[in-house]
Amino acid sequence: MMIDLENTGLMRLDRGAMQNWSDLDEAGAPAAPAVRDVVVSLVDAGDRVLVVGPTGIDVVTELADIAGHLSVLTRSIPDGSRYAHAVVNRTNVDVVCGDVLNLETPLGTYDIVLVLDDLARVPSLEDVTPSWRSVFDAVVACVAPGGRLALAVENELGLHRITSLRSRYTKNDNGAWDVVATYDASRPRTSEALDEVLRSTCLVAPRVAGAYPTWDEHTLLAWNLERASASAGRVLDALTLSSPALRRLGADPTRVTRAAVLAGRIRDLPAGWFVVAGRDVVADDAMTIVASVDGSVMTFADTPEGVRTDDGRTLTGPEHGELFGELALDACASGDAARFRALVQQWWRHTQEQAVGDELPGASADLRLDNLLLVDDVLVPVAAGRASSRLDVAAWTAIVDFVAVLRARGARHLWPAAMDDRTMAATIGAMAGLPLSVDLNALIGERATQLDLPAHDVAGLLAVIERLEEKNAALASRANWFESRLNMRERELRGRAKRQAAELALAGRQQETLRKSAEDVRRSLSYRLGNAALGPLKEAKKRVMR
Repeated sequence: MMIDLENTGLMRLDRGAMQNWSDLDEAGAPAAPAVRDVVVSLVDAGDRVLVVGPTGIDVVTELADIAGHLSVLTRSIPDGSRYAHAVVNRTNVDVVCGDVLNLETPLGTYDIVLVLDDLARVPSLEDVTPSWRSVFDAVVACVAPGGRLALAVENELGLHRITSLRSRYTKNDNGAWDVVATYDASRPRTSEALDEVLRSTCLVAPRVAGAYPTWDEHTLLAWNLERASASAGRVLDALTLSSPALRRLGADPTRVTRAAVLAGRIRDLPAGWFVVAGRDVVADDAMTIVASVDGSVMTFADTPEGVRTDDGRTLTGPEHGELFGELALDACASGDAARFRALVQQWWRHTQEQAVGDELPGASADLRLDNLLLVDDVLVPVAAGRASSRLDVAAWTAIVDFVAVLRARGARHLWPAAMDDRTMAATIGAMAGLPLSVDLNALIGERATQLDLPAHDVAGLLAVIERLEEKNAALASRANWFESRLNMRERELRGRAKRQAAELALAGRQQETLRKSAEDVRRSLSYRLGNAALGPLKEAKKRVMR
């Protein structure tokens, strides 16, 4: 691998720098809007900031605008080159490529240290693989007294591991540097073990949030999980099942994740934990959820009156609510068309009641079925829409989203397997009583661009395969029916052509017979005598007529 170092004067190579490896290319550097929102709130103008491990380039450039000085530590020379090129005109940034445990020139201490991916991707593999705890201690040593730390820790017993397409313990790809690292006993595997590790440090007031629903795309951060009320827990259930991470191809939360929700175990199975030390980001005494919803960040705080949202709404009674989207999926899976029709009609009545004329206010504009809780026969939206919207556009967008969820999860439904998305959406709208007043093809195309990242859920992928097999069987059946109809039509046309050919041949024979009969008549003696006798009379008649 060739790296152009001509314009990377900000980059310094140190011990352990890895020439032929890129963490950004291998697994990326995810950072959902919820995580970014917390990180930005931790950094003050003029701070000395250290970013350790794989981090999104856009996050690095954003931090460079805020920090007084920014250092980026990565083990990968190709990644370091990218960071250096991204901030090449900044005088307050330096990039170090090396091993955090073996740097020749120490980094020093910083006001805030950020590790937005697991520590397993921080140390260089040019030497013996260190333990998780030794890397953790090296990172904590970079935090100045009274400084702040933001650290992500993956949970090996999270739902994303249980439903993973490939086992982390048996993979043998370029990222599987050392099998022993997977069995590292020093790594915390429960929130209690992580709390114990944090108490052994000098970090100020460390706080831990659960990250949901997957490690590659944790769109939810849930703080103070141990203090969650039934209402806040139900909101977490709804936000988890409606997360964009579970709407990718092959994601099927109706299996494992839904089972965890129904069993009340979702709080025990986060994809990982997000640690913040040195600054309070939420209140101490209540569960708070920071959620990435539709590209924006929303906050849900547990209060005695209910779950309060950052837009001023209070969700009351969600602990008694049912997940409306799951009710609709259940009705589809069981083939209960009457039940599904009743649900979507109730949804449409709710939508019309929330509208002001032809407009939906922002608080009610997110009509996705899995964004609704059914509380005492009343539909309650969990997350608000980003802005007000036209009634028909918001409603049809929600229906198209439901069709996309059915397809992505490979869920069973009420309609023929070969039915296309537009027809299915139009059918659902008709069942609800919704007039078709929008361009469904445009909405479906827009929705498809949001579902381009595959999930890694074995059960979900198998379900998608099963639905595709059913669709292929239905298409094959339709093709066979058309082929039989074509064969029948071909036989009919061939028979008709034979009959017409026979009739044409008969007409030809009859015409030939008549022609021969006429020739026989003209050759007969009586015809010639008659013609000879009548000839002079005809000539005399012509002369008289003149």
